[in-house]
Amino acid sequence: DWGVITEAGKKGQYAGIKPLQFANKGQLAWLAEALIISRNKTQMTLPELIGHPTCFPVALDQLSAPVLRSNPHLKVVRQGLNEEHVLLET
Repeated sequence: DWGVITEAGKKGQYAGIKPLQFANKGQLAWLAEALIISRNKTQMTLPELIGHPTCFPVALDQLSAPVLRSNPHLKVVRQGLNEEHVLLET
């Protein structure tokens, strides 16, 4: 039992814990790389990474282009005015 879901009063109702935060931003970039690989993709948008349910209960709201660029296996490119894509470097 990881303790990430608890009963919330009524039977059959559950609540999640407060999202876990990473102190080390490099770990966030590593997690983003692992998520892209685990989905069998070569790229994902930054919003897809931040909101992906696979990462529950980890909070990815601190994930940003500078954090991702710290990982030599990732490349961040901007498409359009405000859409950032995260690509695996091969």
